Amino acid sequence: MIRIYNYITLILYPFLIILIYFRKFFNKEDPKRFGEKIFLNNTDLKKNKKKNTLWVHGASVGEIRTFFPVINYFLKKKNVNFLITTSTLSSARLVEKEFKSRNVVHKFLPLDINFLIKNFLKKWKPKGIIFLDSEIWPNYLSNIRSKRIPIALFNARITKKSFRRWKIVKNFAVDIFSVFDFFLVANKETKYFLRDFKAKKIKDFGNLKFIPYDKKEKNNQKHLKSLEKYNVWCAASIHPGEEVLSINTHLMLKKNFNNVITVLIPRHLDNIQNINKVCYSHNLKTQIWIKGEKIIGKPEVIIVNSFGAMNDFFKYCKSVFIGKSTIEKLKNDSGQNPIEAARLGCKIYHGEYISNFKDIYSILKGKNISFQIKNSEDLFRNIKIDFKLRNKLNKKRVLFMNKMGNQIFKKTIYSTKKLLIK
Repeated sequence: MIRIYNYITLILYPFLIILIYFRKFFNKEDPKRFGEKIFLNNTDLKKNKKKNTLWVHGASVGEIRTFFPVINYFLKKKNVNFLITTSTLSSARLVEKEFKSRNVVHKFLPLDINFLIKNFLKKWKPKGIIFLDSEIWPNYLSNIRSKRIPIALFNARITKKSFRRWKIVKNFAVDIFSVFDFFLVANKETKYFLRDFKAKKIKDFGNLKFIPYDKKEKNNQKHLKSLEKYNVWCAASIHPGEEVLSINTHLMLKKNFNNVITVLIPRHLDNIQNINKVCYSHNLKTQIWIKGEKIIGKPEVIIVNSFGAMNDFFKYCKSVFIGKSTIEKLKNDSGQNPIEAARLGCKIYHGEYISNFKDIYSILKGKNISFQIKNSEDLFRNIKIDFKLRNKLNKKRVLFMNKMGNQIFKKTIYSTKKLLIK
């Protein structure tokens, strides 16, 4: 089966080159480094040859950021070279910003084409490899096995949809998953799926997203301090349609409180103008906020037009609605990560559809941190109670989240060390 897959990828290779060039034309690829994905790389390697190289791959921002605390831990020890690969432009920028001038090299992951992979492994010679989330590339795994390089899948996640696809080629799946030395699963469902494929050494000690990672933006905290005077709540990671629920909730709160500010943080920034139109239709005073700006006057609604600012607002919004949870057509790929808000002591509200984060929400629900709401009236009633309690920080929530995160962190460090000493 692997030979058939290899032939198919070779046949597709010329078309994939054209696709990457098209993406470059539309600014979806790095204009200078796009060739790292599709051509042999002959650049000089900048690494300390006396240290082992640990290769970590995460496709996009969410996956790779999860592992930043672990990378930072080993960088402080100064005994490991890190090679980080990602696939998206935004994740590349994030890695370069986080680890600028440190002992880390970022590359775009070459396509899953045999000769590209052989060249890549020959040049970098990793001592150990960590793939994150659902990154499973057959040609990579075949070559890694032939070189006997230790590899693990961290925060492993297999959805029902992926499981059904792998079941079609079960013998191939069993062979592919056997390459991994061990797995750290993100949820119990993945553990059951991996067992069906006879995977070995499956460890389940929690989702890596629980590991604390708070990169403080001092300027933002200073500029947002004026929010302390108001009753502030937040609708985060909202998708098209959920701005209506949020604004309806705001209008009901406005009738009961004089000093309400609603913060809207869309998942996709290209939805900003649509959200602004909804606010305008209700004559709401709105500020489209960009990172580093001050809050001007007293807006009724703040629409966040910057990535990476959620945590700064969560510190002032102890009632948070997490989006992508009320849209029925997305129910099979629903929910957004509530962990950051929970870690900062927020009370979490969500809709009916949370398929991607069921295990996490189950944990939070058990600790009275998250609550399901049916509609804007339901959300209003809950936030109204929160406002009357003055939105005080719930220290028990913070302690629980930090304790769980630190436990997962310690076990992840131990598992990473095992890869380097194999």
